[in-house]
Amino acid sequence: MAVGPIGAMIYVNHQARLDAQNAAAVTATNEKSKEFQAVRPTEETYKIDPEKSIKEKKVMKKLGLIRARFFKKRDEDDKEKENFPSNHLLDITI
Repeated sequence: MAVGPIGAMIYVNHQARLDAQNAAAVTATNEKSKEFQAVRPTEETYKIDPEKSIKEKKVMKKLGLIRARFFKKRDEDDKEKENFPSNHLLDITI
């Protein structure tokens, strides 16, 4: 396929624009990666609290009691549902 002078100019300009876009993308990527290369020591973010473990145990105990009540109630509800026959033609329970 023959390319005329105008087609050749359009092709060259298009290739130059793509090369410029690629160069700009590489430069932007390199600048972003430099931001993450700076490393500094971490600050002290957590001080040891001797009462923390006691507090956590109390919270976990409360959650355990709540969870036990929930499952007990759910089991009771399931037993009540089993005692009543279904009025539906298709008994689909989720």
